Amino acid sequence: MIQKLKKVTPVLILLLMIGCSKLDRTLTIYSDSVETAELVNLFNQTQSLYKASYIYRPEESNLSINPGEHDIVISHSLQGYLDKMLSLDDLRDTDFVNSIYPEILKMGISGTSLKTIPLSLDIPVVLTKDLQNDKKFISWEEFGIESKSFNVLKEERLTQSGFSPLWSETFLSAFYRSRIPSISKELDGNEFRGFAEAAQELSEWIQDINGSLELDKDFSEKYRYIPDYRLILTGRTGYSVMPLSQWSLLPDSVSRELKIQPLVINEGLQNIETLAVGIPQTSKNPEGAKAFLTWLLEEKTWEDYLLLTGRNRDEGFAFLGGISSSESLNAGLLLEAYPWTEPLIPRKGEFAKQSVLPPQWRLLWNDLLLPLVKESIAHPSIEKDMSNEYRKWLLLHPDPWDS
Repeated sequence: MIQKLKKVTPVLILLLMIGCSKLDRTLTIYSDSVETAELVNLFNQTQSLYKASYIYRPEESNLSINPGEHDIVISHSLQGYLDKMLSLDDLRDTDFVNSIYPEILKMGISGTSLKTIPLSLDIPVVLTKDLQNDKKFISWEEFGIESKSFNVLKEERLTQSGFSPLWSETFLSAFYRSRIPSISKELDGNEFRGFAEAAQELSEWIQDINGSLELDKDFSEKYRYIPDYRLILTGRTGYSVMPLSQWSLLPDSVSRELKIQPLVINEGLQNIETLAVGIPQTSKNPEGAKAFLTWLLEEKTWEDYLLLTGRNRDEGFAFLGGISSSESLNAGLLLEAYPWTEPLIPRKGEFAKQSVLPPQWRLLWNDLLLPLVKESIAHPSIEKDMSNEYRKWLLLHPDPWDS
């Protein structure tokens, strides 16, 4: 295996042709994804021209570190910082970039310039015991019909329930991103009309499908104290929604008893997580950063990465905790390593248009917006001043890129 990793690639030959004495040999790579550590180690193993240092900080960390102070950033929140990144247009003709799902690639484009490159993503999947159709996707409308038919009402209480939007944070993330074309504009305008309309739609769905908000709440409080997949196996609930990456980590004793399908809410798949890479405008070594990205986009790099990480499949999934943003890598390397993903692999044109996301999106959603939307759905009669809550949140969470 070591010999395989030491194989000289065309990129390394090109690098060696550059005058070594003129190069800054050091790189700093910042990431909020722990899975990227293996990539940095692999880069240091496969070439000797550069030495990359890895700086890891989860987004919820209290340590104030400006990601823009580093040469490369690999993050889940880069879409909100495209104006702070160097152009990567000279990498647009690479096989990797050309094979990225078009709707996902657009998330890294500002104007006409490519500023970040999506590396991995995650999709929501519907878990159930028995699928009612053989199609690849289950739509939101079909989901409602099947969920309602599963319900059992006895003595004015639900004893079986197909699904509730409030059960799944994964579902809520996909739903709101599908209903609000630009969450950035929504927040900047302080209107929150899209959030209110989405909450109203889900409240009405619960009342129509599960009878009332009270019945829905009563069922959850009585039965949902164990994992949803256990409730599905015992017949108490019909469906659950979770990320594909989370499904992949369930024990075989569970996954072999259940079936999954990708969830479609609007006209296509909604990606719920994107890990992208970019070079900050303030990078001290942009040439070295470009060399790292050129290496990173090679199929050989991902082949070696899966070889190294395949031994720890109980700790992570496929490409940096998700599937690749590259359709060709999913149809090739992903399928070889995880044959069960074949019916789930997205094809070109199957993704819906993705919402434009603001800075600090991942932290903002989990810390502030998710609790607020849950409250708005469950208690639609209570008006919450989301604009004021958002302003207070910003004061307590200054943008690390501005520090």
